[in-house]
Amino acid sequence: MTNSSRQCRNPRNLPRKRSGQLLRWPNAKWGSRIKGRRLIVIAALATGFSLTLFLTTPTRYSATTTLQLDPKHGTLSNDASYDVIEADDALAAKALSDIRSHELALAVVVHLKLQERPEFLDEAPLWQRIPSTLMSLRGQETSQRDSPQIQQKNSRFDFMDEARENDDGKTFAIDPKLSRSAATVAALIKTRRLRNTLLITITAKASDPELAARIADTAADVYISRKLARKKRLAQERMRAAEDRIAELRAQIGAAKASPQPQATVLANPIDAPDPTLKINALTQQLNEEMETGRQADTSFGLHLPDARIVEQAADRPVSRTSQMRAAIGSLVTGLLCAIVFALVIALLSPRKRKSIWPPAYIDLALTQPRNLPMSHQMPPTARRVRTRPQRST
Repeated sequence: MTNSSRQCRNPRNLPRKRSGQLLRWPNAKWGSRIKGRRLIVIAALATGFSLTLFLTTPTRYSATTTLQLDPKHGTLSNDASYDVIEADDALAAKALSDIRSHELALAVVVHLKLQERPEFLDEAPLWQRIPSTLMSLRGQETSQRDSPQIQQKNSRFDFMDEARENDDGKTFAIDPKLSRSAATVAALIKTRRLRNTLLITITAKASDPELAARIADTAADVYISRKLARKKRLAQERMRAAEDRIAELRAQIGAAKASPQPQATVLANPIDAPDPTLKINALTQQLNEEMETGRQADTSFGLHLPDARIVEQAADRPVSRTSQMRAAIGSLVTGLLCAIVFALVIALLSPRKRKSIWPPAYIDLALTQPRNLPMSHQMPPTARRVRTRPQRST
């Protein structure tokens, strides 16, 4: 056995890992034995990302208001029928959709005058502020139910009247700042229905605890006022239809009274002639029914009872003791993940590390001989493609 073959068969004579390589080749697995300085760099990056996120993320305070919907069938019970449960689900789904609507958020902004606070636009998360900012730059801030005059309204009931008068399917251009504030409010409001109940919670998150409580309470008040305004409008429409019917019946009664009375001596068969007295009595009975319907229009629609009521209002100053702790933990985890991904990307993009991670000699050998590969100490030097140390000339 020559000296060169002895050196090739000795595993210690294989090329050693260079100082700049990330892994130990060839007996190292992926991601093992990272150098201490790289670990320090990853820790520094994680700490930097975490501190940046923690300092830039404001503390959020949550305020919750609870609403109780008014079912048409009474109190919800456990042994309710399928139709009752389906009606409750539809009622709750409609309520959740109305609370999360853009119109309600716009009403909250107008009532609280949030469009006059430029710092309020920073309350929404960054990924939710980008679309509204781009839309405002492109001039696409439009709404289908609101007009420019709503900015001059101070009361939420006046705002609802203005929005109802312009509910004709037209598109009105509004202030971009007002629309961006409404988008921010819509991002801050979260709704949830408690299981097997008609209780709906409205949660608002903001950096100011008082602002969060005001947004949650105002959203509940605006929702109730919208329901009352809608019921009032339906009652007015029904009352108007009843008044038209009453006027028509009175005209018919007047025409029947003005008609000449039939005479038995003229007609051969008095039964064939219409009796105006019977006709007047029938019209009078219908008139009384329509007048009673008109008087009960408000009670039939339940105007004295709202469709929803506030069960529990938000606290004046909600306390969130775990907000800072959660923000710190979330920032630390996010920073650590970003640092690890950054280190792996650098390792994959570096030419020196790429050679150490994917050895070309082993790749060529796997492509040429995919089956029954011999051990490294059993292969000849030409198959292993291992550079041997040059022998010293004696």
